[in-house]
Amino acid sequence: MKKLSFTPRILLSCFAGAVLAGLVGCKNNEYTPCGYFISETETSVVCANGFGEAIPIKKNPQRTIVLQNSLLDLWYLSGGKAIARVSGKENVPAAAEKLTIVGGRAAPGVEKIVSLSPDLIIMSATGTTRKMSTIFNQNNIQSFAVEYNNYPEFLDLLSVFAKINGTENQFIRIAENISNSVRRIIDKCPDKGNPRTLVFFLTTKSVQCQTDYALTANMVRMLKGINVIKPESGYRTYVSYSLEKIADLNPELVLVAAMGDPGKCRQRLEKDVLSSPVWRAVHAGKNNRIHFLPNELFLFKPNGRFPEAFLYLASLMYPDSFNSENKSGNYNTPAEEKVKNHVSED
Repeated sequence: MKKLSFTPRILLSCFAGAVLAGLVGCKNNEYTPCGYFISETETSVVCANGFGEAIPIKKNPQRTIVLQNSLLDLWYLSGGKAIARVSGKENVPAAAEKLTIVGGRAAPGVEKIVSLSPDLIIMSATGTTRKMSTIFNQNNIQSFAVEYNNYPEFLDLLSVFAKINGTENQFIRIAENISNSVRRIIDKCPDKGNPRTLVFFLTTKSVQCQTDYALTANMVRMLKGINVIKPESGYRTYVSYSLEKIADLNPELVLVAAMGDPGKCRQRLEKDVLSSPVWRAVHAGKNNRIHFLPNELFLFKPNGRFPEAFLYLASLMYPDSFNSENKSGNYNTPAEEKVKNHVSED
């Protein structure tokens, strides 16, 4: 296993920049991936994993286990199949609902996984899975640990998964449909009046801010919005800011992605942010432009529903351009027919 002199995070940040600049995407039935893919032979694909290592992965695995359901959904979207997964209902494709469960995402059962004799394990890159990958290697089981936080990484992983599964023709069709749908939404966004936006990531215990690497803030940038939280050194998706600092940034629009009990999350936001006189001086606070986002699109990865997620955000950011027919002003609920008008049905 070759140790790389760079990390996939840096590569993916470059990839994200290329997407934002409109330099990467489907054009003339071609898609140019960047990031995880390094090279391939007739029998294997060499990839950069989330631990900074170059690993060869055998093509067309027959006994795959996926330890994160957002990756499971993406694996099936690329044409792959699995024999087992972790518990949970979100991001589980219908064809995978009855698969063997090997435990929860936070603590999957390693012994049970090994007993199923998989030929490939796909998982997120964390400290826990780093230790698990050592055990898998000792049992001659290939594992592929990845980072998956945003839309550019979605396209990148979809491409790599398709190479592994030998389904690149299917990938080109899917990626082209999704990319073209997203591009049409971006093209409709005005070049002026782009909102200064802050994206909160909220739990029952804390309130953090999303950087451009995180799911929603990345889409805001692609939609020509201005994320008031500037990128810091390294690959960090969430950072903590004081309320006073946020007031200085003075966002015009605030979006909230919440994880946990909805009522308790709102109580946390009320306690830490909304009840403060400092907040009421912020533009978004004075004009009541704060929106809770639906979990199925902005907490869990939307995957094949990315065009729907982009349109949802665009309707909040540019109501005059995307919600002219919505007389109620409830911009949190884009009408189904509007989604159909922008998202390819192919």
